[in-house]
Amino acid sequence: AARANFDWVFLPICIAFASKITGLTLEATAYALNTLLFAGTCATLVRIVQNQYPSAAWYAVLAALSLPAFNEQRNEIIREVGWWLFCLQALLAALRWQRQPDFRNGLAVQILLMIACLFRVEGAIFFGSLALWQLSKRQTWRQSSRHLATLLFLPILMGVTLLAALALSHVDIGSRIAGYASVANP
Repeated sequence: AARANFDWVFLPICIAFASKITGLTLEATAYALNTLLFAGTCATLVRIVQNQYPSAAWYAVLAALSLPAFNEQRNEIIREVGWWLFCLQALLAALRWQRQPDFRNGLAVQILLMIACLFRVEGAIFFGSLALWQLSKRQTWRQSSRHLATLLFLPILMGVTLLAALALSHVDIGSRIAGYASVANP
């Protein structure tokens, strides 16, 4: 049913699964899930500011609670909220990776961005941002390639797997991704 009504089905599936577990109606579950995602987004915004500028944390609390996009859409069931949350969580993880560039922190960035892509496929653009971020830093080629491998291992692996599956016609990429591919085709 989700596939028949939506072209990106992760949020409806989450809502249906949570509704089945909690026993709440689909609508109540959707609002509860959106509320949790909104709260996580606001908390993540505050955490990012707190990590970068500790004295500005309370100002970030006020700003996060007054963001017009959040306030205008609090009564709507939208997938953007999950996308915002996991993109911001990936940013927080990238900042942590910058302080300690190891594989575990790099893997966290990749997984969080992949979860963001489950909400909105446009989140994949941030993998390119990670690459540009590393290439723009003044470091040796060896260090750059090691950092890129740490931050982009999973998307490259999944991209190669997806291309192979597409070449063998084992997967339907869906109308949204097909639309983006047609726009990107010169």
